[in-house]
Amino acid sequence: MRVKPRSVILGLVTLGVILAGWTCAEANRRVERRMTWHYGEPAPQWPSAKHIVLTFVDYPHEFVGVYSPDLGPYLESLRSRQVQVVFEISPVYGGMHGIDWINPVKLLDLGVGRVRGTVWYNAVQVGDLTRWRSDFSYGGRKGIGRGSPWD
Repeated sequence: MRVKPRSVILGLVTLGVILAGWTCAEANRRVERRMTWHYGEPAPQWPSAKHIVLTFVDYPHEFVGVYSPDLGPYLESLRSRQVQVVFEISPVYGGMHGIDWINPVKLLDLGVGRVRGTVWYNAVQVGDLTRWRSDFSYGGRKGIGRGSPWD
């Protein structure tokens, strides 16, 4: 079977457009946000982990919770209740990562996630700390607030 040069060129151009779109959409970019922290209610599911609640200073209605055995002692060692947090975010693809791309039904999330403003995010640095154990983490919103920390 012989592959036509036109098909190869079309495939390479398509791949180039996809990669350029990924780059222009700033997929998997990193953002820094100033946050305050406090301890939340402990959970019986994670008895060895402290429940840390991080709230965005500029978006006090948005928060992130982490159950971690080592993040609390680090935060307690800081002079302030405020800490700089670096997040890796992917704002365009509605949280589709890894194996989700194999499932064609999930491709629907591509457009829906963007319209709803859904983002995938992951804290990669808290203050100077770049590694910590986490049993569970979540994000949420209280009430109605303006804007989003991901804009």
